[in-house]
Amino acid sequence: MAAYRDYVWKIGNKKKVDRRSNHRELDRFSVNFYVSNFPSFLTARDLWKEFEGYGKLVDVYIARKVSKLGKRFVFIRYANVIEERKLEARLQMMCIGNFHLFVWQDSTEIIQQKLITWRSKEKM
Repeated sequence: MAAYRDYVWKIGNKKKVDRRSNHRELDRFSVNFYVSNFPSFLTARDLWKEFEGYGKLVDVYIARKVSKLGKRFVFIRYANVIEERKLEARLQMMCIGNFHLFVWQDSTEIIQQKLITWRSKEKM
């Protein structure tokens, strides 16, 4: 008879799965926008419904902080955007009620794009 130590117990057929989120992959294919001057009573779900008609909306985040002017602001993220400037122009024309939204592409995105183009020109 074999001793207890000779047996290898295997329960289930579980493979190791990479449980990290896909934020890095999403960052490569998405565009972030900063939005302010919207009604304070709106929730993230309400904003989602307003913005989803302009492309594949991935994320809506209402910041707890307020801007220097004392207004709330939102970060929205779209995936698979081909022409970022056209989307930004369309979003800048958007109004909710009597509020004309102020929309800018997130500055970190713009800085990263400039660095990429600068590095590619440097290599040439």
